[in-house]
Amino acid sequence: MTHEMIWELIGYLGSLLVVVSLLMSSVIKLRIINTLGSLIFCIYALVIRSYPTAVMNAALVAINIWFLVKLINKDKAFILLEVSAQDATAMHMLERYGEDIAKYFPDCRERFKEADKVFLALQNDNLAGITLGKSTGKDFLLLTDYSTPQYRDCKLGSFVYERLHEMGFEKLCYDGKNEIHIEYLKKMGFAEENGMYVKQ
Repeated sequence: MTHEMIWELIGYLGSLLVVVSLLMSSVIKLRIINTLGSLIFCIYALVIRSYPTAVMNAALVAINIWFLVKLINKDKAFILLEVSAQDATAMHMLERYGEDIAKYFPDCRERFKEADKVFLALQNDNLAGITLGKSTGKDFLLLTDYSTPQYRDCKLGSFVYERLHEMGFEKLCYDGKNEIHIEYLKKMGFAEENGMYVKQ
């Protein structure tokens, strides 16, 4: 295989990564894969001396890195709004993402009636998640703790839990049985305690 063929294959790899990135539902995955593809294609363009293509891909790398820094800085990326249980936006979110929410919280609609706290997480005015809970003094029972697919790896959980702590809640609890969500909670520092998952 000649050097020209190797570089051509590298160019195809860069193009493939850029295309694959556009299939990602997660914003962070999209940016990371797009950055890798653009960087590889930039190098390829320099090797074949296609400077306009190299400049364009270098600009894409810079733009992606800028957005990734904004997304990773969770304090600047999100805001948490407390709304009423009858809030139209909260109801819209439950309708819009109802099927996906049911995968993690099958009884969400029933438990919605138990909630005395409803929070919407937003990023640049985009709905990123919804948290339903029941407060008992310093404890907060999580009834639904949902992030939309595009914000699942943007540290939204950490942001929400920190804000709940700042509101005066000292213990977060989850008593559901969904194994997928339990695995997520364990990664977030929750520990099993008398049949519940608790984060101090």
